[in-house]
Amino acid sequence: MGTPKVSIIVPVYNAGSYFSKLLDSLTGQTLKEIEIILVLDCPTDGSDRVAEEYAARDGRIVLVRNRENLHVGFSRNEGLKIARGEYIGFCDHDDWVEPEMFEKMYHQGKETGAEVVVADYWIQRGNEKWTRSIPHELPDTEFIHRQFSELVNYRPAQHNQSLFNNNGYIWNGLFQRDFLNRYHIIFPDNRVTTFEDRVFLLQVYAHAKQVGHVPQALYTHIWHGSNTGASYSFKSLAHITVYLKWLYQFLKSEGRLNTETGNYTDAVTLLTYTSFRHELRHLPVGKAVKQLKLIRQDVTLQAAIRKAFGRLWHYPPTKVVFLFLVFNPFCKRVRL
Repeated sequence: MGTPKVSIIVPVYNAGSYFSKLLDSLTGQTLKEIEIILVLDCPTDGSDRVAEEYAARDGRIVLVRNRENLHVGFSRNEGLKIARGEYIGFCDHDDWVEPEMFEKMYHQGKETGAEVVVADYWIQRGNEKWTRSIPHELPDTEFIHRQFSELVNYRPAQHNQSLFNNNGYIWNGLFQRDFLNRYHIIFPDNRVTTFEDRVFLLQVYAHAKQVGHVPQALYTHIWHGSNTGASYSFKSLAHITVYLKWLYQFLKSEGRLNTETGNYTDAVTLLTYTSFRHELRHLPVGKAVKQLKLIRQDVTLQAAIRKAFGRLWHYPPTKVVFLFLVFNPFCKRVRL
């Protein structure tokens, strides 16, 4: 095969019984000119053997073996290093896709010249299944502007609704490889930070000019309680604060800090508050409270908290109490 039309990158750790269904759905795509890059992130449950069996049967499967456990973000970067497709797609190892997903998204990208193509998707938990949709009937400039602001704000996604905050993941997107390379768009290290999808997408929507849309649910994300998003580190204050400090520097470097101050303030308030509640569920109270120093000693987070005091009406009482708890009047002042 010559240059693939689409490269699909899948980090693989301990995928368990879900993995074969994903591989069946990828090898059964109606778009045949694809490569499937399986990045084996030192699995211990035999997922590597399953990958090898499928690779032996299908020459479009490429195996990459990490020498150490890099986690999902850096594993995707390993896939990006060797991907040859015109467009890049991503899948989680325990999800599955509709047979026509990459054909429909690829053709939409080629027809419009879009740097990014997005589709709706399903969320499945046990026997329950919901759609999450994205607004599709907007000019590209308005869509990109509103999507970028929503990514900064971090409002939760909602089932069975059409909202910009439903578009905070990468597996319902397709990305032009030349575009990613031009702007050096890659993933962060999940061993020190979190929200790797959001970091990637913020870079995408900071530079994209055209977006293609497929208003159909083509990807099914399985929620089973063992997902990365359910882990302690994903929502820990240590990782959340690194992400928020990165976001501040990114907005500043892109010249968007002034226009996104309100959204950044909301993100700091929501994410530190929910992360602290997460700490209380996983740690003794004393250790959880000690983690608050990560907020109280950081000048950029304190600047956002000062801004939040001008928007107290915007938050419920529990968050207002939390803001007073983490506010440090003696911290050095910087401007947002």
